[in-house]
Order: sequence, then C-alpha cells, then structure tokens
Amino acid sequence: MSSISIHFEPMIKKGLLKIVSTRPSFFGLEMHLLDLYKLIVEFKPKAVVIDPLTSLIGEGEQREIRSMITRMIDLLKSNGITSFFTSLVSSAAQNDTSGEIGVSSLIDTWIVVRELEEDVSKKRIRGLFIVKSRGTGHDSDVHKLILSDDGINLMPMDGESTGIANKEKKIDKNVVEGQKLVKQDKGE
Repeated sequence: MSSISIHFEPMIKKGLLKIVSTRPSFFGLEMHLLDLYKLIVEFKPKAVVIDPLTSLIGEGEQREIRSMITRMIDLLKSNGITSFFTSLVSSAAQNDTSGEIGVSSLIDTWIVVRELEEDVSKKRIRGLFIVKSRGTGHDSDVHKLILSDDGINLMPMDGESTGIANKEKKIDKNVVEGQKLVKQDKGE
C-alpha cells in the first residue's frame, strides 16, 4: 500500500496492526471461522478487514457459506469489532450490488466501488457509491475514486461519466445537506 502513500509497517511493528493472509482453499469454512475466533482472542482487534469475502464462495454450498458468514459477522458484532468486508464482482456484472452473498440485512453500511467508462474518452474509472448506511444521512451519488501517489481521493463525477443516476444533482448540494444533518444531530 506504500504505492498510494499508506504505510502499514510502523503500525505492525508497534503491535497495532496484524495482517493475516490465508487462502480460502487452505482449509474448510469451519476452520476459517475457528481461526478468526482464535485471532480475535489473541489480538483483541477494534477493527477487522476481510478481503475479499467473496473468495469463500467456492468453498462450499451457498447455504453453508451464508451460515458461516452470518456467524462471522455475529462474532465480530457481538465483540464490538468494526468490520470491513470487500467483495469482488466482475466489472461486466449488470447489477451494481451483485457482490451480495445473502447477508445484506446484517450489514450496517454497504459501499460499492465499480469500474465505469467515461463517455467522452472511453477511459475506465472507478466509481464509488453508498448502497445503504443504516442510521446516517448519506449521499447516494456516484463519485470518482482516485488512487494515486497522493493517496485516495473522491471527486464528483463529470456529467459525461456513465453510472450517474441524476446528472442535475451536484455534490456541493449534497455536502451542504450533509452538514445540515450533522448540525441537527449535534443539536445545533
């Protein structure tokens, strides 16, 4: 991640971050869950990232996978651990939320990053949007996700980029509305 100015090494050395990489096919679904239980007891994390959650799809029947993921999410939630799951979906998929594995009702916030093409130059870009975010005021527009040497940036989409549901809507309006929601939540 140092290529986008995110440096994990200092956090790993201080014992604040642990990265565990296990191939989905290395052992069965139950063993993956047991391994997660052990890691949580040993490391006591405040946040966990599972990348990608969809890699488990080929490791069992759909019912078994859904059951294992439901228990994983329940384990993390019941321990007060913030969880971040990624899901890989073909860029040719028509449904923007097709990465769902049948556990969307357990997820509080669902963010989709999708490959898009700009009409003018047919240049591929990444678009980011929020499918849902329980209990929060949030923007529903698609934004450009830019990964560069300067880090990660979100930019408003051009009117000519595909995937925009409402071209007249401007990000500035949404930011102002979002600021109003924050002020209302703080009692201002």
